Amino acid sequence: MEKKTLNSIEIRAQPMLLKAGYRLLEAIIVGKREPVVHLVIFSPEGISLDDCKRVSRLLGNELDDLFPARYRLEVSSPGLEREIKDPEELTLFRGREAQIRLNQKIEGEDLYTGILEGVEGESLLLEVDGRQRALPIPLIVKARLVYR
Repeated sequence: MEKKTLNSIEIRAQPMLLKAGYRLLEAIIVGKREPVVHLVIFSPEGISLDDCKRVSRLLGNELDDLFPARYRLEVSSPGLEREIKDPEELTLFRGREAQIRLNQKIEGEDLYTGILEGVEGESLLLEVDGRQRALPIPLIVKARLVYR
């Protein structure tokens, strides 16, 4: 039931959010009796508290019929040190600093911190100490944004 509901939320929310200038990065449902629906949204300009309120008003009524009883809707930004969960996010967060852990060493290193430059083929382009590195995406075991 929960997976079906998550899919329904994504199907309904994504087009409305895109039209309003946002992108849905994540939808999570916590609890059963009075579930909390947590949506993480993204905009290249950043997400403010007003953006979260706007999205909550925009989607509130749209999601009501997916829940037979009461539920709570929470909308938030990706956060300053978000874990990157989808390879598509490597491009979304272009220009941000990130820490990348690989499952094997490349040139003696398995942990890189640098600026996300995008994706080229099957590689993440990361600027590390002024030098561009191409890290194979299949080798990435963890990636997260870094705030300094």
